[in-house]
Amino acid sequence: MAYPGDDIAIKYRTVDLGGIITGAQFPGEASIYYRFSGGNWQKTDISLKDKTILSGSSGDSLLFYTTLKQVRRSLDYYVRAGRIITPVAHIDVVDRPRVTGIRTTLFYPDYTGLEPAVIDENDGSISAVLGTRVSMKIETNVPVTIAEMIFGDSSRSQFELSGQTGHQSFRIDKDRSYYIHLVDKQGEVNPNPIEYYITAIPDEYPVLDVIRPGVDINLNEEMLIPIILHISDDYGFSSLQLKYSLVSNRRRGDETVAVLHFSDSIKTEGEIKFNWDVEPLRLMPSDYIVYHFELADNDRISGPKVSSSREYIARLPSLEEIIAQTEQEQSQNISKAEQFFKAHKDLSERLKNIVRKMEEDRTRPNQKLSWQHQKELQEIAAQEEKITEQIKETAEDLDKMIDRMQENSLSNRELLEKLSEIQKLFEKVATPEMKEARLKLMEALKLMDMKKLEEALKDFQLSQEELMQRLDRTIALLRRMEIEQKINSMAEMAKHLAEKQEQVNRETEKSPEEKLPSLSPEERKIQKGFDNLKKEAAKLKEMFKNTGFAKPEDTKEFLDAVEKSDADKNMEQMDRELQRMAKQQARLEGEQAYSKLLKMADQMKQGQEKMCSGGGKDAAKKIRAAINDLNYLCNGQEEIINNASGITIGSEVLRDLAAQQQVLRESVGGLAGRISELGNESPFVAAELNSLIKQAIGNIDLAIDQFSNRRRQEGVNYQREALYNLNRSAISMLKALESQNNCNKGGSCNKPSLKMGSLAEQQQLLNRQTQSQCQNQGSNPSLSDTDAMRRLAAEQNAIGKSLGQLQNEFGQSKEILGRLDAIREDMEKVADALANGEVGQDLLNRQLKIYSRMLDATRTMQRKDFTDQRRARIGEEILRNSPPALSGNHLRGGLDIEGRLRQFLEEKYPEVYESHIKAYFKALLENSDFRLYETSDETD
Repeated sequence: MAYPGDDIAIKYRTVDLGGIITGAQFPGEASIYYRFSGGNWQKTDISLKDKTILSGSSGDSLLFYTTLKQVRRSLDYYVRAGRIITPVAHIDVVDRPRVTGIRTTLFYPDYTGLEPAVIDENDGSISAVLGTRVSMKIETNVPVTIAEMIFGDSSRSQFELSGQTGHQSFRIDKDRSYYIHLVDKQGEVNPNPIEYYITAIPDEYPVLDVIRPGVDINLNEEMLIPIILHISDDYGFSSLQLKYSLVSNRRRGDETVAVLHFSDSIKTEGEIKFNWDVEPLRLMPSDYIVYHFELADNDRISGPKVSSSREYIARLPSLEEIIAQTEQEQSQNISKAEQFFKAHKDLSERLKNIVRKMEEDRTRPNQKLSWQHQKELQEIAAQEEKITEQIKETAEDLDKMIDRMQENSLSNRELLEKLSEIQKLFEKVATPEMKEARLKLMEALKLMDMKKLEEALKDFQLSQEELMQRLDRTIALLRRMEIEQKINSMAEMAKHLAEKQEQVNRETEKSPEEKLPSLSPEERKIQKGFDNLKKEAAKLKEMFKNTGFAKPEDTKEFLDAVEKSDADKNMEQMDRELQRMAKQQARLEGEQAYSKLLKMADQMKQGQEKMCSGGGKDAAKKIRAAINDLNYLCNGQEEIINNASGITIGSEVLRDLAAQQQVLRESVGGLAGRISELGNESPFVAAELNSLIKQAIGNIDLAIDQFSNRRRQEGVNYQREALYNLNRSAISMLKALESQNNCNKGGSCNKPSLKMGSLAEQQQLLNRQTQSQCQNQGSNPSLSDTDAMRRLAAEQNAIGKSLGQLQNEFGQSKEILGRLDAIREDMEKVADALANGEVGQDLLNRQLKIYSRMLDATRTMQRKDFTDQRRARIGEEILRNSPPALSGNHLRGGLDIEGRLRQFLEEKYPEVYESHIKAYFKALLENSDFRLYETSDETD
């Protein structure tokens, strides 16, 4: 029989083929015939002589076979031994079990919003978010009896088998590795199974960025915190919260949680903007809010993950802190400007020394610029450029300071406008002409052209002188603003002390006696603030000594209001009574302190008005006088031009005309000095004005020189150029006057701020009339006294009615409407008291409080106007035609005076002067004797 008969063999293993012969005799040899699938028959002969014969109960038997190695295909075979031929047997060669296909379907957690995904890439590695359910299907090459996943920790998971496929489902809960283990019917296992990896992707924490404010901030009077948040997450959000605590008197309160709602359109990423109104929290100065944001994602598998921002602080600074910061910044700006001035002065001295040495070297033969001089000039130019950049940076810092002052409501509109103009002057300290002079100097040094170098040095020196003049003026103006700011700050401190005293008085009134000692520390703070105010008055007194800021009588009135007030004595006594729990005595002392503080604040406000606003009026008066002088000089210059036109060419009379021109020249020089001084008082005088006056003086000097040499036409040409520059100076002064007047008035007459200021003035007058009536009225008022009181009540009602009409102009402006409502309520109480004859110190205090609040409201409106003016506008692309070709006069070196005059006729001027200015220019054009520049036919 054939051995092993029909059978199954494993691919790539060895197979034994042969036969078994039983009987008494055995042939000497046998042949094994086999044929692989698709192949030909092959034969292997085997000798049986040396084979071992086995004996058994059924007889002897002989086993023989041949071995085939690495069998890959099924085969048929049979055996021939002597006359015996076995039937053909078949050996089926099969593979070991293996996985032929893997298909996974991923079912993501519902909260992710992801659709199921099918991975049909015959790859068992899986990467999916934590909590994903996996459905896996495998296919095998042969039917198997066991199919299972064996994990890295030796745990197992069985497949459900059906024929040559297996299924199972599991959830991804962590990272792990596995391989698939197969066992077929023959007990064979899949060789070298592939190791696969399951990666559990965690649901990442949400990302929360606080774009704005993004830093700790100080709150201003609007009490708004602008918030911009950028949120993102891989699958979405479940909540956004604002958590905050109020810190008052160094004690942190309980945490408050506010849920923030945002648009449903924000799924996985978006920006959230809102303004947080902290007014309801009723912060007191020096209180602050500690807050942060928490963002939770929508992970329902392992629970929402929460990301928190860092803690931010929004602080309501005290008045003292705001004042200290502003004064420090003011002082730093002045110090920087003085450093720039000193640095430029040193550069100027170095430059003069080099020029002097170059003059000495000029006497030598083959004079050339030494290497040392060349290097030093390059260093001077480089240092000048560096200082210019530093000046620009300081101007930007000054601009930021103005923004902060505008936000903290410490300064009035007039002061802010003046500082804004000074900031513009600071920006213009270094002009484009100065930069051009520096570049020309560097170019001349590069070319080593001595002639060009001398010209460039001359221009560079002139630019240095102009820059130092501008810096000197800016420093003078900054010092004036420093004093004005201190005056304003002291007036605010006085008002603030009165408000704090009033608050302590109210707390005293409603507190039980045993609680009174707890108010003592607050009263001592007010007393300390009053002492600080007196120290500031001493500093201001020293500042007044070094400057001619205001009239001595006005400065004395302001300082006396502080120095002669003895409100601190009442505060000290109130502190004692509070500690003694003597309520009635403490209340009386507090009322007296409050009354004295109100009176002091009112006197300081009046003094501030005289010194600061009055100074603006003085500046406007001086500008007006300068305009008149300029008009007079223009007329005089025009008259000399007309006289010169009628003189014969080469006449000796031209020399007499030179003497007349010299007299006018001295007058222009004197005016130049006054304008320079005026520029140190008013920031609205243009920085270019001094340059225009200098140009006019230079033109006059050239005209004098031409007339002295009896060159009429050349002299007239220079005269006309001088007249042109004088006219430009007059126009510049007119613009300065308009700006100064607008600053003094608070802007346009139609603005609510000016109307509010007018009502405040009416209230101040009414307060004085009421005070006078109280002083004159005896214990038994007469009929005339009663009538006077009713008249005052009617006036108070009239002011209240006007205030109500003004309220309608502000729409829904909470900041202003709230103040006006409170003021009107107090006005109604005052009017009722006046009508009933109930006069006394309480009534006078209430009126002073009304006036103070009206001034505050006026300043708020003015700051709003000023804010609107300073808002940046988006730049626009402006296309302009190229200028036309130069006229013949320009090509010959002359100037198109007629064209310039026509240009001036088209410009806008202050309304009060417009008709006069245009009439003047029109007369110049129509004057038949006024000719354009001509070339002279005179001979030397």
